Amino acid sequence: MRQTLIDGARQILAERGHEQFSLNEVARRAGVSTAAPYRHFSGRDELLAGSPAPHRSATTPSTYSSRPSPTPRRPPSFGL
Repeated sequence: MRQTLIDGARQILAERGHEQFSLNEVARRAGVSTAAPYRHFSGRDELLAGSPAPHRSATTPSTYSSRPSPTPRRPPSFGL
């Protein structure tokens, strides 16, 4: 589904350009609901970049991140 949406977006860009691009048109071309692109992408810019967002569901942890966890900081020793 994601690749179908990306392919549809590329076709629209080639035919109409960036100004005439809409997620509704992408959904129509893919034959899916207008909400479908938002299930796979955070918005228009992400779809245009071709970077699928991680799919979130009720079972997906809300702490999901592709970034590494920050290194824990040690408290200052204050010369002890």
